[in-house]
Amino acid sequence: MIMIKTMADNNSNVVLSGDPKQLGPIIRSGVARELGLDISYIERLMTTEAYDMRIYTGTTVVKLVKNFRSHKIILQFPNERFYGNDLEPCADRKIANAMLGSSQLATKYFPIVFHAVHGRDQQEASSPSFFNIDEITQVKTYVEALRADRLYRATDDDIGIIAPYHAQCLKLRAALRAVADSIKVGSVEEFQGQERKIIIVSTVRSNRDF
Repeated sequence: MIMIKTMADNNSNVVLSGDPKQLGPIIRSGVARELGLDISYIERLMTTEAYDMRIYTGTTVVKLVKNFRSHKIILQFPNERFYGNDLEPCADRKIANAMLGSSQLATKYFPIVFHAVHGRDQQEASSPSFFNIDEITQVKTYVEALRADRLYRATDDDIGIIAPYHAQCLKLRAALRAVADSIKVGSVEEFQGQERKIIIVSTVRSNRDF
């Protein structure tokens, strides 16, 4: 904002690059949230008539539609829900289909597993962050199985583990230290712009009250 205000004039073209359907602003201030700063500038612009994609695509808005990362089934839900079915799956089939047929898949040719864990979310006295030991144990089991599978063997560099809580990330790293020390474990923000052949998401919270 400061750069635009101080450097741009009526003859300037300002290009904003980003995706308002992905990670939004992280707001810790209640005052900032009340003032509407939990909605990004590009997201606010996209609600105005000048950036209506039904009318001005290719004029004021350019939408990149070729996806080179995901298997078409993984892409299907966000494509339908957020992108108006405009996205085209263009990933290298050797990579996108690499784990199809693995014994770790509930359905051998459906590359997503939803695994319910009836654990308990906990906190330590010194931290407000949550962790879930039962989920950590299950994640470790998956990692060990993936690395031991001779037909679909995965290296540490092939696997990424995402968890929304810092405490869970710390305990996952500790649990995996003797098994797969170099697997990246982090938050969604830490994985932004990166990709792995296999992603394990630990949602942590397991409380029926919430």
